Amino acid sequence: MISAISTAIRRSWTVAIVGVIVACNGEFHFDEGSDASITSSCTKDTDCKLGTLYCDVSSGLCVECNGLDDAQCTQLGRPRCDTALHACVECGVNQDCGSNGACVTSTRKCVPKCVESINCPVSTPRCDENIQRCFECTKSEDCKSGTRRLCEIPTGRCVECLQESDCSSGHCATAISKCVDCRSSADCSNPTPLCDPTSNTCVAGS
Repeated sequence: MISAISTAIRRSWTVAIVGVIVACNGEFHFDEGSDASITSSCTKDTDCKLGTLYCDVSSGLCVECNGLDDAQCTQLGRPRCDTALHACVECGVNQDCGSNGACVTSTRKCVPKCVESINCPVSTPRCDENIQRCFECTKSEDCKSGTRRLCEIPTGRCVECLQESDCSSGHCATAISKCVDCRSSADCSNPTPLCDPTSNTCVAGS
C-alpha cells in the first residue's frame, strides 16, 4: 500500500513539472527573479534603455550607430557612422574633412592637407610634400607624449593604441585610438550590460 502511494505521488509530481515546462514553452529557469529587462540584446532601439545607443538588428546588439542614419552620431568631430564598426568616425569621404583636409579611408580619420609645413597645425606640424598631408610621426619612436606612444602610420598621428594588445586593460577603440572600458555592448555584462559611447564605460541603462 505504501509503495503504491509513493508511486502515485511521484507520478503526480512528474505531471506537474511537465505541465510547468510546457507552459514555459519548453524553457525552465530558476533565475526568473533577475532583471532581464536591462540587456544588450535588442530587436528595436527602445530595447537599448539608453538614449545614446541604437539597435543593430542583424547582431541583436545595442551599438553607437547602426549604419542606418549618420544623425545617430552626435559627438563632436565624429559625424559619420562606420557600418562595419557600428561606431561613429571622423569621415567616410574627403568632403567630410572640409576643404583643408583629406579622409584616410583605412582609418576613417581626417588629416590636414598642406603644401609645406607652414600650412600644418601644431598637432601635426610637418608636411609630407609628396602626398601633401600634415603628419606628427612616421614611426612610434617619434611619439613621446604621455600615453600617445604609438604611431598610426596612415594618419601620421601619435596614438594610445592600434590594437587590443596595446591596452594593459580594457579594449582598444580604433575609432578614437584609445584604451577604453568598452567599445560596444558586446564588451559588457550584467549588471552593467550596455556600453555608453559618450564615455566608453559599461552602464546599467534606465
